[in-house]
Amino acid sequence: MEKMQIAIAGISEMRWRGNGTTTTSSGNLMMHSGTNDGGRSGVGIYVSKQYKQTLISWTPVSDRIIIARFRCHARHITIVQCYAPTEDASDDIKDDFYNALTS
Repeated sequence: MEKMQIAIAGISEMRWRGNGTTTTSSGNLMMHSGTNDGGRSGVGIYVSKQYKQTLISWTPVSDRIIIARFRCHARHITIVQCYAPTEDASDDIKDDFYNALTS
């Protein structure tokens, strides 16, 4: 992402355990939200070091939804990275995901 000069990117199927932040050796920020067992899902948001200071807050909602809020010139923006269950998933899993996304 650094090589391609990407400022902010959402990541699906991150597969990192738990919730937290990691700063890379070059100063970029990774926020992640996953399961405790490091399962198949997990989401994250990458923020380049140039935009790290604009991060206001972030919220790990579940292993499928993460939210980050950034300060911009005229207003704040909110980025929601989500990883929806496939059609093969049970109705309960899909309902839980869409209820969380709606709220």
